[in-house]
Amino acid sequence: MAREAYGMKYPKDTGTMVLAVSGLVCDRLGQFLILRRSIDDDFLPGQWEVPGGEVKFGESPSDALSRETYEECGLEIDVGLPLFVTTYFIEPSNEEQCFEIFYYCKPRDPDQEIRLSTEHSAYRWTTLVGLTDIQMTTSTRDLIGSLANHPLTRVFVSF
Repeated sequence: MAREAYGMKYPKDTGTMVLAVSGLVCDRLGQFLILRRSIDDDFLPGQWEVPGGEVKFGESPSDALSRETYEECGLEIDVGLPLFVTTYFIEPSNEEQCFEIFYYCKPRDPDQEIRLSTEHSAYRWTTLVGLTDIQMTTSTRDLIGSLANHPLTRVFVSF
């Protein structure tokens, strides 16, 4: 049966699909970690995001998120429940479609120090209220917007 019969529309029949994972890493005060991408980075320079990255072939999403978070900021984390899923096309060619799963996470050791990789230039522990003055990646902004209505929000995020 044709795709149109299901009401589905696709921009193309070819291209690459990528799976990415990101973590809303929450501390014991209900704040979460955001990282600022290096201004010299080719992808979204200077924008704020939560830790994460691409899942490699053969890797589980939780293992990928643990690896990416450690590589980006030196934190060992426990990966919890999925919070939000989004999809987008990677600019400028739109030849790659990314599916991104955001998970609730917490640091294994609450006293761990942040050690940023060269991919990021700054970090901040913040609440939703502290995000009004920063430029975030679209997917991070979508995650933050979804938290207002998420059933677990009262459990782990301070307003």
